[in-house]
Amino acid sequence: TARDHSEARVTPAGDLYIRGRAVAVDDDERKLLRRYSSGIRNIEKRGMQIGQDAMHMVGGIMGVVVANLFSGDFDDAKMETDARTVAEPLKQEARALCKDVQAERQVQAAIVVGLPAFQPYAVIDTQSEHDCHVDDNDIEV
Repeated sequence: TARDHSEARVTPAGDLYIRGRAVAVDDDERKLLRRYSSGIRNIEKRGMQIGQDAMHMVGGIMGVVVANLFSGDFDDAKMETDARTVAEPLKQEARALCKDVQAERQVQAAIVVGLPAFQPYAVIDTQSEHDCHVDDNDIEV
């Protein structure tokens, strides 16, 4: 959706519709649009999975904290280490997703070059200061 609230749609077949109207595309553009459509759908699915995994991770961290409390082990460093261990698989998933988003940015940029009408609908932020990353020091217990 563009800032003016108009919409574009890219189909899995590589068709492009802007404001409900088909946009003529050549074979190379269609290949990029198919790749973009597939990539966006993959990112969406993986993002949803990461969200679900994050909910499970919170439960896992809470379990670690409760177990440490019941065992009388109030060592903050141990609880932080345990929490980081539980969080690590999710961080790996997030790192992989970020790489996919960065690759999708490149596909989006290539589409915009060939189809300038797509520019208002290029939804992946391309400003470098918004690059996603997962910092190993982000978790605090």
